[in-house]
Amino acid sequence: MNILSFTPMPPISTERNDKFMPAYYNEESKKWYCKFYYKDWQGNRKQKKKSGFERKKDALEWERSFLDKLSGSPDMAFSDMVELYLEDKKKHVKLKTYLNHKDLFRLWILPYFKDKAINDITAIDIRQWEATLKESTGKKGTLLSSSYMNNILAKFSGLFNFAVRFYGLPSNPCKLAGNLVGKMQKSLNFWTKEEFDCFISTFDKSDPFYAAFLTLYYTGMRIGELQALTLADLDLENGIIHINKTYAIISG
Repeated sequence: MNILSFTPMPPISTERNDKFMPAYYNEESKKWYCKFYYKDWQGNRKQKKKSGFERKKDALEWERSFLDKLSGSPDMAFSDMVELYLEDKKKHVKLKTYLNHKDLFRLWILPYFKDKAINDITAIDIRQWEATLKESTGKKGTLLSSSYMNNILAKFSGLFNFAVRFYGLPSNPCKLAGNLVGKMQKSLNFWTKEEFDCFISTFDKSDPFYAAFLTLYYTGMRIGELQALTLADLDLENGIIHINKTYAIISG
């Protein structure tokens, strides 16, 4: 009987144990790299390699982070969950909305929770963070408004809802913590018809802005929706304007 010898493939594992996650040193580049196997979302076994790390520790941490995100482990680093959440948002919302989410996390949330495990964040942590948020100032050096803080809190809570729904997080700590940043003040500031008539009378009817302001006032469409209109959107025969896009300036 012939005995065949073979070298087994490295096991697929997301355990935080270095014996399953070797790192290698490249003598030519003088850098560390990691190389390991994993299963993609379709169950296919694939190999992953990432190089260019200054330290062995950095290579192992990158591999841990990759496998944590792949497995949806609820003990992954908060920063990794943010990355997954933003990737999902980018696929389902407008670019401007995605960038708004990204900026709010970068400015107000990640600095506080970046290295904490997602399932270690408690309601007390959230309340302490809310307390620091209430003392924070914006670009103009003034305290953040209640509406702005509520917007940040809503995005934060949305991330935990995402983790609960798709990655097995037991509960949303934002819901347990409650809202300490103040309720959003909603108010409507609008012109009466008399005020608008006074305003529009200062324009010559041949002025393009005359038609623009009339359209805004009587339809209620947003400025970005007006700016995005093309001739194809106007059905003059039936008196219909088709609103199907918006205009926004992204990063200049």
